[in-house]
Order: sequence, then C-alpha cells, then structure tokens
Amino acid sequence: MKFYVPYTNGEKEAEKIWTGVRAFLIEQGLSTTERRIRKVYFRQNGSDYEVEVGKMFGKLREETIIILEAAHRKLIYLCTPNRGIVRGDPYLIGAHPTETYVVDFDRF
Repeated sequence: MKFYVPYTNGEKEAEKIWTGVRAFLIEQGLSTTERRIRKVYFRQNGSDYEVEVGKMFGKLREETIIILEAAHRKLIYLCTPNRGIVRGDPYLIGAHPTETYVVDFDRF
C-alpha cells in the first residue's frame, strides 16, 4: 500500500504532516527513524493487538494516524489525535523481535 496519512489531501500534505509529527516528537526527546510503518502486530501484557494507519485502535478508542519507529529501534510510537498528534505523548509499543511484527508502506 502506498504511503498516506489519514485526512490529508495527497502525498505532499501527507509528507508535511508526517514530518511535523516527527519534529514534534523530537522536541519531546523522542527521535525516530525514517521508516514508514503501515501496520504493527504486537503482544502486550498477554494480549495480541493489531494497529494500522487509518484504523481504530480499540484499546485507546482512537484512530491511528501515524506509526513511527524509535531511533534506538526498541520502541514503536503509535500516534493518535490525543497521543502524539495534537497533544500528549505517543502510545508506546515495545518492539520485541518475537512478539512484534511490523509492516511497512510500499517504497514506491
């Protein structure tokens, strides 16, 4: 699937929002890689979850807007309107090799 950010009009606007969210996180001391993540399957506290850009994350009852990988690659930052986009810190997902599977957006 081609890279997008929900509620944006085209690639240029999606890029602007994605870059802005990364800058917001960096200001909070949370640097990220440039990886474009579309979906994450993960286990947390014995429960399995799936989060995908543009879809609701039931645990938070919010739509996933952007998913970013922490620069140290041990965390995934899940950004929703109230967690990392408009305000607040992103929802943290531990990136454990045996309990986390990440799907990237297509490169082209």
